[in-house]
Amino acid sequence: MICAPEDVFLFKSITSREKDMEDMYSIFKGGMNFQLVGEELKGQISNLGPKMGREYSKVVSGRWKLFYERFGVKVPINTDSIKKR
Repeated sequence: MICAPEDVFLFKSITSREKDMEDMYSIFKGGMNFQLVGEELKGQISNLGPKMGREYSKVVSGRWKLFYERFGVKVPINTDSIKKR
């Protein structure tokens, strides 16, 4: 079985390995459905509960900020609106 690029992108958004950031960029360039990424992120945050959900969201936001700084492309998902739910 294989994972969808959206799932791999989100998973790599919580790791700290340099290679994962490069993998995220390759997946990003290949195209993916960011609506699915956003929905999965919302679901995971919700399932983790308030405290862990905030921490998870903070990690993802930080990685996406670093992703933007490194590659100059922005993930089209507003994590601020997800955190508040």
